[in-house]
Amino acid sequence: MPPYKKQRYDRTLKREVVTPCVSWQYRIAALCTMFGGPFLLLYMIIRCEKNQCVLFQLPVVLPNHLSAYFSQTAIWLVLGFIVLMYLISSSKPSYNNEEIRGVLPSFSALLTLSLILVALTLAKPELISVLHGEYLRLFTVTLVFCVILNTTLFLLAQTNVITKEKDYCLPMAFFFGNLTQYVFGRVELKFFLYAHVGIIAWGLLDLLILLNAVLEGNVTAPLIFIAVSQYIIVAHTVFFENFLRSRPFMETEGLGFFWMLRVLLYLPFLHSLPVYYAAVTEVTLTKPALMANCVFFLFGFVIYITSIHQKENFVADPAAYKRKRVMVSGYWGIVQKPDYLGYMIMWMAWALACGLSGLAILVLLVIYASMLLMLQQSIRLKKTKYGNAWSRYMSQVPYKLIPHIF
Repeated sequence: MPPYKKQRYDRTLKREVVTPCVSWQYRIAALCTMFGGPFLLLYMIIRCEKNQCVLFQLPVVLPNHLSAYFSQTAIWLVLGFIVLMYLISSSKPSYNNEEIRGVLPSFSALLTLSLILVALTLAKPELISVLHGEYLRLFTVTLVFCVILNTTLFLLAQTNVITKEKDYCLPMAFFFGNLTQYVFGRVELKFFLYAHVGIIAWGLLDLLILLNAVLEGNVTAPLIFIAVSQYIIVAHTVFFENFLRSRPFMETEGLGFFWMLRVLLYLPFLHSLPVYYAAVTEVTLTKPALMANCVFFLFGFVIYITSIHQKENFVADPAAYKRKRVMVSGYWGIVQKPDYLGYMIMWMAWALACGLSGLAILVLLVIYASMLLMLQQSIRLKKTKYGNAWSRYMSQVPYKLIPHIF
């Protein structure tokens, strides 16, 4: 979640200006995300690469040769996928003087690329094994790509090539970014990286892991459940991609290193890690337990998608937007963030499908900590945006996530 903003009077400009304001909790989380997150995720992937996924088993043996982390195949896959998505996204005009318009039919792109993977499984199964074997290298190449891309945008911003607005000091500008939107060619870059690269990559990684397990004969019920349910989430998200543009973080979060890590690294790789774990680890669940977990997931899924569509219909009302009204109907009249609640329930279902292993619990804690941080930052943003209307809303809906509890 981006830093909230506040108004101050600029004596040089002689007018009110809006500047970012970052809480100390967010600064700490930002530093952990920048430095600790990638290495923690790399460690978890390496553990699963060794077909054990035991986080704390000693001794810890890490690959010490460069070829374990980089390969020409991984480089071409990452760059080729991003270029392909960019070409599809820029196939129609996506920008004018007034608004950014979505133009990638993300759902069609997801289905097309998924069908290509299925066709490769039938025609060239050895290619699926090769692609699956590049999982770790895809991660490290993507991490390097995030650093290079963000450094390029940072330098262009500091030299006034793409913006003259500099609200942060240099370290914070590198991490958060001074741009909330940047149109490259016909594509708005921040939304493109999020909806057209990160989310679709998540679905494709899940499918790739599942298809490789099918070829190896290691398909299990927990693997099918996690992979299929996550793919449904991805498909639903890209099918309603226009709603993503109205999310608060799309309007306020800067195009910085935090955004790059979030959408290009954590979104596809951290979210696909439960599928990876279920594919390389023998997880045994009884049929009643699996069925109960499916029902638990459906419970969270219904809350998640229903709350999203309720908010989508509300945001589509021009009167609500202009008058800065707060939604108090549906699930949003019960708790302040029902979409977060549904998402956290679904993640709990995926962790249970992994047998609540050490890796699953660690991933779950990371996701939950991120959601709670985003919740607090969201409240700050809404207090600034809605003012007294938000105070009245909090008196009507005092609970953030769980009715009568929290």
